Amino acid sequence: MSTWGTGLEGQRLPGHRVVITEQTRRGRSNRHTFVIGHDGQWATEPDLPKLLERTAAAGYGRPGRPADLARAGMLRRPLPATVTLSTGATVSAGALTVILDALAGDGRHRVDVADVKRVVSQLGPRLAALADLPDGDTRHAAERAVHQQILSRCTSV
Repeated sequence: MSTWGTGLEGQRLPGHRVVITEQTRRGRSNRHTFVIGHDGQWATEPDLPKLLERTAAAGYGRPGRPADLARAGMLRRPLPATVTLSTGATVSAGALTVILDALAGDGRHRVDVADVKRVVSQLGPRLAALADLPDGDTRHAAERAVHQQILSRCTSV
């Protein structure tokens, strides 16, 4: 597991969100939201406005109540083996985790799906090799190098 975070003793910051967006005919649209859980792992998060709208329509109370927000947190799902971000953009969970770690480590909260596709097509073998490295100085040095390459390619948003 990769770690980062100033003042966090190298641990991931729980609650950090990264939204994957896509340019459409009508502007930019949010496609997926990923969040770091308290266990330090990335998970998918449901679309909160739609979830609250469905909750209210089903008669479970007013949208936006703390109970509704807590329910949204419970609906987070761990990353599946592969994630389909858009048509023609399927990414392995390992590669997506490395990309999300790089973005979160730089404090970014948004990335375009085209940038993710570019990173996977150009750095795919490096992302896969990174997952095979054991924890230690070699892995952390490799992560820093790969993260810099990822950040240099994620510039659309």
